[in-house]
Amino acid sequence: MLKRDDPVLLLGMHRSGTTLLAKMLAELGMHLGRNLEMHYESIFMLDANDWLLQRAHGAWDDPGSLRYVLEQEESFTVLARELERRVEGLAFLRRYVGPGRLRAFMSNEPLLWGWKDPRTTATWPLWLSVFPRAKAITVHRNGIDVAASLWRRACKELTSNESGRYLMDPHLNRFASPRCLELSRAFALWEDYLNLHHWNRQRFELPELVLCYEDLLEKPTDALLQVVKFLGLKTGPEGIAKAAALAERGPRFRFLEDAKLREFYESRRGDGWLPRLGYGELSRNESS
Repeated sequence: MLKRDDPVLLLGMHRSGTTLLAKMLAELGMHLGRNLEMHYESIFMLDANDWLLQRAHGAWDDPGSLRYVLEQEESFTVLARELERRVEGLAFLRRYVGPGRLRAFMSNEPLLWGWKDPRTTATWPLWLSVFPRAKAITVHRNGIDVAASLWRRACKELTSNESGRYLMDPHLNRFASPRCLELSRAFALWEDYLNLHHWNRQRFELPELVLCYEDLLEKPTDALLQVVKFLGLKTGPEGIAKAAALAERGPRFRFLEDAKLREFYESRRGDGWLPRLGYGELSRNESS
C-alpha cells in the first residue's frame, strides 16, 4: 500500500513557466515521474487529468466545466475514489514511481516528489482528497504572452500541412487547440484557469507558494530561495546556483516588442486578472 501523501503540485496555466520551474526542481532532486514527455510532464498524470476533465465534458483548453463536478458532492466523491484506486494500482508504480524510487514511496524515507501538469491547476481539489498533505507551487505569467504563445502554437499546428497529423494523432491532438486559433480566445483561456483556481482556493485549503514567471527569469536565485524555504529543503548555495542557471535570459514581457500585441494589451489592461496580478501598468521599457 502506498504510504506517501505529500506531493508537491506544480501549478500554473499552460505556457506560464511551469516547465522552467520543473527543470529547476528536478535539478534540486525532485522526482517528477518515471515516464516524462518533453515538457517534464508525467504521462501517467497527464492521462489521469485528461480523464478527470473528460468526466466533466471538458478538456485542457476548456477546464471550466469541471467546476460543476467539484461543487457536486456525489460526483466529487466518485471521481476521488477512482483517483485513489489508480494511485494504489500497479500502473502508478510502473509508470510514475519506477523501480528506483519504489522503496522510498513504500516507506517514510525523505523524498521530494510531485508532478507538473497545468491541468492540475483545475483538478487539484480531487488530488488533494487522495494526497491530503499536498503542497502547491503556482507560477503565473502575464496573460498576453501566454495567449500569444498558445495562439502561435495553434496556428503552427492547425493551419499548416501538419494540421491533419495534429488533429488525428491521439497524442498530438492532446496539445492541439482550435480554440487558441484566435488570440482573444487564447487570452480567455488564461482567464478561465485563473478563475477556476481562484474558485477552488475559496473552497479548499492547500498550502501554496505563488511565484511570478517574470521574477523567475530576472531573479531566479531569489525565487528558488523561496521554494527551498517553502519545501523545507536543505539545499546549499551551490545547488541553488546550478538550478538558477537554468533560467534563460531574455525579455520578461515579450509582447511589448510587438505592435499588434501591445494594442491587444491596451484593450485588456484595465480590468480582470491583468491588473489583479500586477500587469496593468506595463510600458515598453520593461520588456528587457
